[in-house]
Amino acid sequence: MMVLVSILVVLVNEEFGCAPFSIEITNQTLLNEGAECSFNLGEGTILEVCELDAYTHTYDSPGVYTITYTYTVDDFISTAEITITVYEAEPAPLLDYLDDVNQITCTNCLNENSYNWILDNVIILEDAPFDLLNPENGTYILELDNGSNCTAQSNTLVVAVQEIGCNDPDADNYNPDADIIDSGCSIRLYR
Repeated sequence: MMVLVSILVVLVNEEFGCAPFSIEITNQTLLNEGAECSFNLGEGTILEVCELDAYTHTYDSPGVYTITYTYTVDDFISTAEITITVYEAEPAPLLDYLDDVNQITCTNCLNENSYNWILDNVIILEDAPFDLLNPENGTYILELDNGSNCTAQSNTLVVAVQEIGCNDPDADNYNPDADIIDSGCSIRLYR
């Protein structure tokens, strides 16, 4: 009588994230001769294969999916399960510049999320409020992280200070609220 012992080793690189959510599956089970394997990916996809090395699968819809790996040799059957949780994707933050108060604000952000401010491709504030007062010149992006491997980034917003001439009430470009720089006027512009 032969006793068959097999330890099932199946790895996924991530177990939760936002739709569309891609995972890699690797089967590290020591395979016996004549083994048959199947992977039920929990949403209708079934792979009848034993050797998987970084097989990529994408879950397009939010939900909880159970990957079931079945290993069979003769009358010996063993299974293993891994749960994958896919969350709804977060909308990208929408930025607006309020020139009257020199502030960048997010018009659709929620307090329960975490935000990072990025200036010229460098994170300048982590886990920050979604409004930014007195931004300096540069290109801004607001990055959202909801704590479930779900991130989204705003479009870029460029803030620039330009000198527009002297602060003369009779000038075409007069701005009584402008900052005075070197006896000239300046105004914040954004794109």
